[in-house]
Amino acid sequence: MRDPSGRSGSSLGGRKTNLSTGVVAVNASGAEAAADMRTSNRRRLYIGYDRAENFVSPGGSVHDFSHVYVAGMPRLNEWGLAGKWTIGGEHAVLDQKDGSIVYRFHARDLHLVLDRGRTVSRSDSASAIDGAHPAPATARMSMPTARAS
Repeated sequence: MRDPSGRSGSSLGGRKTNLSTGVVAVNASGAEAAADMRTSNRRRLYIGYDRAENFVSPGGSVHDFSHVYVAGMPRLNEWGLAGKWTIGGEHAVLDQKDGSIVYRFHARDLHLVLDRGRTVSRSDSASAIDGAHPAPATARMSMPTARAS
């Protein structure tokens, strides 16, 4: 829409605005940049045994019983647990503090859904990527210890 002055704009609820209605190109960098979908693995990781794949803790998973796991040496897109865990069909529960999820992945972002339940306090948790703790602005994991490498 052009007004008599020649400026472009649009109409919002019958009122004229100076907002552009065209397509814009975004040139973001750092954490704001779009993921490179050519090199990123978009697979999901499920920890419950009903849908779990690529679990590499030695001895495999023990279903529905508390068990002490060692993380093993995951390769790309493999994962393991360390510590005392109970693995159920849809989730795993950390039975003692100081457990870890070790997941080797290649991606710009990691979205990890954890539920701290009633027995884990926020101070009992930490996250590390490549052995280093992310900056507070990017560290969004606040449940039992999670390690990604």
